[in-house]
Amino acid sequence: TWGCRIESIERVAEGWTLAGDGLYSDVYNAVILAIPAEQVGALISVHAPEMAAIANATKALPCWTIMLAFEHAIDSLTDTIRDAGAVGWAARNSAKPGRTGPEAWVIQASPEWSTAHLEDDAETVITHLSQRWAEALGITAPPPPLSATAQRWRYARSGKAATDALWDDALKIGVCGDWLLGPRIECAWLSGTALGNRI
Repeated sequence: TWGCRIESIERVAEGWTLAGDGLYSDVYNAVILAIPAEQVGALISVHAPEMAAIANATKALPCWTIMLAFEHAIDSLTDTIRDAGAVGWAARNSAKPGRTGPEAWVIQASPEWSTAHLEDDAETVITHLSQRWAEALGITAPPPPLSATAQRWRYARSGKAATDALWDDALKIGVCGDWLLGPRIECAWLSGTALGNRI
């Protein structure tokens, strides 16, 4: 079931029940949480306090990202930017091997800037990060983009709990995610695989 927020999980004699946008009568044999650490603790603190403590001690940093597309190539000798104030990282997507189409850039804000501007609206973020990106490239007036979008990831750069997965066989409850191993997509896959193997 997609797009359904689970507010709580409850242990019953036959297994687990879930409550969220409505009450669910189904009973499940096991519960697996593959969500950010910040969301794990509240759901399992009553049932698995040790797991909840690990999650609560592992915090993620947010990241605002904007994507810009232009009709013509941007006059710049570099295809990447790193650690330039508000701009934590940027790359010219259209410069990657085998890419075609318009000039396109992905610009990620630094964790510090993203934290300070976490609740800004998307248009404000696009305006500010576009200006900082242009300054980092030495461009005084970049052309207006064909397309400009922004995405906020509240839990983008996970912490690292230094374990691959958490599983309680007696309770049949488990936790996996990148935040257990480190802030990379392969860490999420490795954690999920480790939990699957334990189950």
